[in-house]
Amino acid sequence: MKRAIKICLISAFFISIISLTGCIKPTFQVAVQITPAGGGNVTGDGSYKKGETVTLNAIHSEGYRFLYWKSDGVFLTDQNPYSFNITSNVSFEAVFVADAGEISIADANFVVDEEGHVKINGVGLGAVNLIEVVIEYDPNVLSWEGSSCRIAGWITIEKNPSPGIAHIAISGASTDISEEKELVRMYLLPKKIGSSEIEFTTYESEGGVFFETNCITAGGLKKTYPELELTKGVITINEN
Repeated sequence: MKRAIKICLISAFFISIISLTGCIKPTFQVAVQITPAGGGNVTGDGSYKKGETVTLNAIHSEGYRFLYWKSDGVFLTDQNPYSFNITSNVSFEAVFVADAGEISIADANFVVDEEGHVKINGVGLGAVNLIEVVIEYDPNVLSWEGSSCRIAGWITIEKNPSPGIAHIAISGASTDISEEKELVRMYLLPKKIGSSEIEFTTYESEGGVFFETNCITAGGLKKTYPELELTKGVITINEN
């Protein structure tokens, strides 16, 4: 009888240990690299239990502005603060850039947000599954820092055939863009006080392939600028 009681007590003890162990959530680390050093700092890194919400907030230093977050060396988001639920160890890169001035833009289809990001909007395109944007700008006034697709689930391929020309191709499942919608966000940052037109252009690759701003409809029809109702604009850089 005593032996049976001991066995029951030992079994209950181990069951309790196993239950407690199952309730202990693993701890994960959030690491953040600052680029360039001195460009700013980030709050929210450190240790978290599995499933907890992490909120990273990038704070720029004087003379800099926050650009975007990278993960595994590629663009993640320009949302700031940025929140997510942690499920593993993760590392990010907070990218800042020197702030040479404030930029504004005159055009209905090119829009500049509070962070100085240039947006390209589309309207009246119908159902499409591929959009290519080829733009030209003054590289002496503006610095190209990259782009991001703003259509959920689509992927981005970016080319820079020459200074002052950027080629962004985005594609994915058929999406209706009859109403005005942001297509691409460009990170064109000021290098000095001045003014630069940004406009849609064309170029020929070294292999002889001709590229232009266009979209492919769900029915396979190709529309080219200016049919896309995307117009050029002028970026003006003002002193802070």
